[in-house]
Amino acid sequence: QEIHECSVKTLYRYDPNLINESMKKIEQVISLEDEIIEQLLRLKIEARTMLGIRLILESVRRIAEYGTDIAEISINLAVKRPL
Repeated sequence: QEIHECSVKTLYRYDPNLINESMKKIEQVISLEDEIIEQLLRLKIEARTMLGIRLILESVRRIAEYGTDIAEISINLAVKRPL
């Protein structure tokens, strides 16, 4: 949610620091997702439970990626703005 909110703010106010912050956070989300999956595999969780957790993790990751997409759009809009 934080990534998404930061990214939407950049649509209204071009802020390179905010854009970079959003990009770093998506990297953290992906890294955390991988970490959680590794830990779950070590615990040998039941397949049905693992599937549900993976679905949740994937959804969180996709939301974060949408935030990054918004940040990238902000960059493109800033480049097109007249000085």
